Amino acid sequence: MNESQDGQSNIIYHYTDGKGAQGILETQSLWATHYRYLNDFSELIIFGKALTSWRQANVREPQLVDWLLKELREIFFGGPGKPPETEAYIVSFCDDEGDRLSQWRAYGGGDGYSIGFDRTELEKLKEKEFRINWLDSIYMDSVCYGDSEEMPMALKSDIENCIELLKDRYKGNATEENVTDATLNDIFNPFIKCLSRFKHKGFSEEKEIRLISFLPNLTGGRREGGGRLEKVIKFRASQNMLVPYIELFEGRDTLPIKEIKVGPSPYVEMRKRSIQILLRRKGINPDIVTISQIPYRGP
Repeated sequence: MNESQDGQSNIIYHYTDGKGAQGILETQSLWATHYRYLNDFSELIIFGKALTSWRQANVREPQLVDWLLKELREIFFGGPGKPPETEAYIVSFCDDEGDRLSQWRAYGGGDGYSIGFDRTELEKLKEKEFRINWLDSIYMDSVCYGDSEEMPMALKSDIENCIELLKDRYKGNATEENVTDATLNDIFNPFIKCLSRFKHKGFSEEKEIRLISFLPNLTGGRREGGGRLEKVIKFRASQNMLVPYIELFEGRDTLPIKEIKVGPSPYVEMRKRSIQILLRRKGINPDIVTISQIPYRGP
């Protein structure tokens, strides 16, 4: 397995159906979905309960921490009569060699593909995306798994670092009155990173990695993009609703695709050939296409 220096695989896989694979290959972009429209939005509620349990058990200054969490929640979720200041858009990958039956069942429906990306090259595109486009933040990291009773250790550490930063900035004298917006901005990224990386432990086999972009909510009149391009929110039809998404990378560069697996179905050879024709047309090596090793189990 091709691994990075931290022991994780350097090839990570995005599962999608035929329409999604076609869109990625033809546009050389990735669609990031608004976090509220993900299949497992309930994870945010579970995270909130876990955070409350952690605070009650560990925090010595609960009133200050409660106020801080309230301020940060309003940035991300909004408040009474106040829209959120930023909203998250997410692309999911798996660190699983791109051939997992549960993923084929969830995303393929007999028409599934897993597209393997070079993680190091995606990181470079991510940094370029932030320089060009008006985003509050963009990062990529592994999901941490837990439940409403237990905060994952990695997230505990990140949240405690937020609290320590607050204490250090004000030398132990932080109050609601003297904490500034600048301090909140410093703490915003690590806190929101914790929230958006949390997922129920029942999904742990996915070994999910998320590419998350935070888009400023302009309905409140925020206009300080510093010359960067404003992202366009687009919509796709899904079942009985319109789902908001944004395009990442927008075809500026060739995506670092290293492998494409054709998921189980009765027509894998035909599907392989059609993807290879598309790759040739885009100037991409068609030999990167392989077929799932999982046998098809028809009805």
